[in-house]
Amino acid sequence: MTDEKADELIQKSLAYQKATRGASREKPMTGFKQAIGAITAARFAQVEHQLLLIIDLQIASSLPVVGQGQ
Repeated sequence: MTDEKADELIQKSLAYQKATRGASREKPMTGFKQAIGAITAARFAQVEHQLLLIIDLQIASSLPVVGQGQ
């Protein structure tokens, strides 16, 4: 793995995270807040965040560490 390839992977990962979990959650959360109230929407956001962390952990644990297998 070269420095350039590692940097490319980091940039792709950051772009993916930004695209999938950034502003894309604002609009639905506003709708949830209006439909079910701010407190319930906040609880939903907390649970969703925790579930996403669990999913991320499962994915990360199945990926090889950079530089292994060389």
